[in-house]
Amino acid sequence: MVENFKAKTDDLFHEISEMNPAEIEETVKCHVQAQLDQYGMDAEIVDVAVVGSRCRGLEREGSDLDVVVELSTSEREDTLFNTFNRDALHIGGVKVDINPITAQRTGTLKTYLPQVEDYLEGVREAREKEPVSIFNIRMNDEERWFKNTSGLDVKGLCKAYA
Repeated sequence: MVENFKAKTDDLFHEISEMNPAEIEETVKCHVQAQLDQYGMDAEIVDVAVVGSRCRGLEREGSDLDVVVELSTSEREDTLFNTFNRDALHIGGVKVDINPITAQRTGTLKTYLPQVEDYLEGVREAREKEPVSIFNIRMNDEERWFKNTSGLDVKGLCKAYA
């Protein structure tokens, strides 16, 4: 299950600063290990996976990067979350949200990733149903056409492009 999820991520992921998912996972793994060492937490990293909209190429402008870290520990997941995200990690200007999971609380990556896949399929289906409009902007006697996939109405577009 985990290998299939990661293989699909490899196929659909849009690189960030020329980094692929495996390189991002390794970067997050190093960051998490440094936090564990700094705070003297008794935990072992089991595995790491890029999840969220970016793992399926569904991100929008400004989307963060969600990464799940499975740990073997008796530490509380909320304590781990706060520790790992205290000093916000950014990769290529994209904020990374590190979500720790443990077998005794949320489950393992093997049990967690099917839920992620189901959620992302719902996101993909919803995005396909979103209305798409074409609009143009005229500036300095030049006309440009854009595809509006933002979901903003005319007033929202005007504010965004002002």
